[in-house]
Amino acid sequence: MKIRKVLMVATICGVLAFAIGFSLNNNSFALDTDKKEKHEKLKKESLYEQEKWERMPKAKTVEEQLKIDEQGKKVKEIGIAVGELEKELTPVDLKAKLEDDIFSLRRVMETKGYYKTMTDDPKYGAAYAKAAEILEKKKETLAQIEKDLRENKKSIEQLAKEYAELEKIQEFILP
Repeated sequence: MKIRKVLMVATICGVLAFAIGFSLNNNSFALDTDKKEKHEKLKKESLYEQEKWERMPKAKTVEEQLKIDEQGKKVKEIGIAVGELEKELTPVDLKAKLEDDIFSLRRVMETKGYYKTMTDDPKYGAAYAKAAEILEKKKETLAQIEKDLRENKKSIEQLAKEYAELEKIQEFILP
């Protein structure tokens, strides 16, 4: 009896996966429509499938739960396709992204200002002192990157590379 159920569930999942893949393939690679139209179609389909999924009643049996799970997977796959199309349609503005990253890192470093106050810690005082020193150097480097960005002294790609290297530096390392 269990084997029949497992085979039935596997068959249903396989058919659904094929149908979803086929429909996504047709929606995302249609030759007659451009990407914006495909994006709009997928967004509408995503909303429809999301509403359908949310309207499904609570599962009382394993089969009902499997249907709900499959619908959830379908919603997720369509959402991923919508996101990928959005990435293609809206290219990333490297300068704006770098500005956002700089702002975020500056805020994160501000929260780590307590390193200076912990230098008297009997066990990790030296580590906190070194972390405070590294943090100050990072702040200086970040300020220089920000200045170079404002004044267009270096290319955005070079500044993004410098930022990525700066972001990798860890301040606090326990001995």
